[in-house]
Amino acid sequence: MATIKRLLPGLTSIARQAHPAPVSPPVPGLPAQRAQARAYEREIRREERAYWSSWLKDLLVAGLCAAVFYLFIFQLAHIKGPSMLPGYVDGEIAGVSKMHKSLSIYSRGDVWVFRTGGTAGLIKRVIGLPGDIVEIKAGVVFVNGFPLEEGYVTLPKDETLPPVTVGKDTLYILGDNRSVSRDSRAVGPVPVSMCVGKVIFIMWPASAFRIPV
Repeated sequence: MATIKRLLPGLTSIARQAHPAPVSPPVPGLPAQRAQARAYEREIRREERAYWSSWLKDLLVAGLCAAVFYLFIFQLAHIKGPSMLPGYVDGEIAGVSKMHKSLSIYSRGDVWVFRTGGTAGLIKRVIGLPGDIVEIKAGVVFVNGFPLEEGYVTLPKDETLPPVTVGKDTLYILGDNRSVSRDSRAVGPVPVSMCVGKVIFIMWPASAFRIPV
């Protein structure tokens, strides 16, 4: 019995080490809890700032890309008036390549959108380039003394006009519907600064989608 009494305190100590008493949960409002809550709030605010900063940067980059695309590469233009019938109809929406203007790529027979009165909507066909001599005899267009093959003209006008030399940085333009079009026959060659871009396709209405030839 005496031996058991001597061993009992040691056994009790070992049992306490093996099975420590449960720790009570921290009481809300203690300094440590408040510090932890403040750190959590700061982390939330930091993540929110990072999120909105990233979103704003993405928005600015997208806006810059859209501006560059619109100013130098491509835009849409509404076709106005009957001057390009039958190939181009009033109210259609054309896809316009502005890169052709940026790179100064002008070719006879191409259809371009021109800016007039602050809006882009005047559509005409390029007939004469700088240095060309354009003349009209009995409704037939001559460029540098040679008749121009114009299969796109189905509404000609029987007229004769004297030769015109296309000056530097200007274009001689005509509408396909010669009987109603107001173009270089009346106002002379137009400055290239009026050019918006070359028509590369008609996109609206969808049923009329086509690529000009």
